[in-house]
Amino acid sequence: TIAIVLGTCWLFTFLNFGGMGISGFISSAGALIGTIIPSAVIIVLGIVWVAMGKPIAIDFTSHTIFPPIHSLAQLAILTVVVLSLQGMEMSAAHAGDVKEPAKDFPKAILLSAIIILVIMVIASLSIAIVVPKENISLVAGIMEALEAFFDAYHVKWLAPIFGIMVAFGVFAQVSSWIAGPPRGVCETGRNGDLPPFFQKLNKNDMPTNMLVFQGIIVTVFALVFVLMPNISSAFLIMSTLTAQTYLLMYILMFVSAIVLRYKQPKTPRPYKIPGGHFGMWLVGGLGLLASVIVFALGLF
Repeated sequence: TIAIVLGTCWLFTFLNFGGMGISGFISSAGALIGTIIPSAVIIVLGIVWVAMGKPIAIDFTSHTIFPPIHSLAQLAILTVVVLSLQGMEMSAAHAGDVKEPAKDFPKAILLSAIIILVIMVIASLSIAIVVPKENISLVAGIMEALEAFFDAYHVKWLAPIFGIMVAFGVFAQVSSWIAGPPRGVCETGRNGDLPPFFQKLNKNDMPTNMLVFQGIIVTVFALVFVLMPNISSAFLIMSTLTAQTYLLMYILMFVSAIVLRYKQPKTPRPYKIPGGHFGMWLVGGLGLLASVIVFALGLF
């Protein structure tokens, strides 16, 4: 597992030396091949499963719409759910390459949000319909669902093919995550907030030293797999830690957006949240409140 994690990390670290064009292509191809197509298949097969009258692994009743919560610790799983929704702002690294970013980029974000929610909710329900909850693994749920689906339709040979597609999608997602933060930090560094060593760009305008430094940090954190009793435990802990760190950034981001609207009201902005101060407080306030609540729950 460590070999795959570190190999993937450093492979895409060096691939991103080639510029944002390569990163954007890999991310787009990965989203289509590794996420949208497999999710669409899961959703369609889930619908067919129900239509054929096969046994359903979950109960669709008024009592099971909301999960029973007996303690705050049970809500901590929200942290992992939020983690799967984090990172959409990484696409901002590509905004400069869009022809009309002020108009097209917000549309792309809105469309992405709708697609992501539909895929996550309906595909998750499809998995829960077929695979009993006690058999769902934190790290292998999608593959288990696909195997159960394909086995039911007597085409289990498709499972390895979809496994490769899903793996490619995950690898492509890693490429985007690796490219985004160093670019953002480098933009900040131009104001003198970074040592010159980390501001160095190659011929493709990529912060190579920052990318390597990030890779070293990831390598150190990945070694937590050695200390955990099993992969699922390590996955849960690493996911929670990642989400917690990310939520701190979101808290700062929402606060900054609100404060800057008052401190720098005349600053030209390609895109502004509509509704004036009320709109900013509504969007920024909801984001801030959600981030603080989920961060607190993650501590459990």
